[in-house]
Amino acid sequence: MGSRRTVIRTTCGLLLAVSLGLLGWTLIPGARHQVRLEPPPVRFTSLILQPGSIQFDVPENLRMGEGENFRIWLDVSETGVSQPVLVIARLELPGTALAPGPEIQTPLSTSGITRFAWEIERSAPGDLAGTLWLTLQLGDERQTILAYPLRFSESRLLGLSWPTSRLLGWIGLVASLAGLAFGSKRN
Repeated sequence: MGSRRTVIRTTCGLLLAVSLGLLGWTLIPGARHQVRLEPPPVRFTSLILQPGSIQFDVPENLRMGEGENFRIWLDVSETGVSQPVLVIARLELPGTALAPGPEIQTPLSTSGITRFAWEIERSAPGDLAGTLWLTLQLGDERQTILAYPLRFSESRLLGLSWPTSRLLGWIGLVASLAGLAFGSKRN
């Protein structure tokens, strides 16, 4: 009888450890990387604009069922732009839901940094590829200053996707705690 209890407790303990490992992995934020680019001058009919820098912060992986932030900063603080310029940022990334949408338009900040941000949620499994477009518009003229290719892989642990790992972690946690509680009541 004692060895049976030992086997049950050991099994429940191992299940608890694996379950906590799976749940722990789902809580760890994904890796990110920053990109900084110095674009060439943009020539319009009535203006030559020298953007200072373009920076963006992107996740390296996208997990199913979890939203990730994608942010861009366009710095033109030292260029002294005197005419209204519209900045159009477009994120083409099939297999994802994008909020507030794939395209964001905003006036170029003449005194600092123009910011863009998306919330990306993966809606299809597998690797994803897309493009980040940044376009400046002055009147009827448009100049694309950035077409940056993007690639995202699906984050997996031992072949399990993020939602599957989370689900199995919770099921294993409940089952192991129930087994340990049931085993201690029988003493």
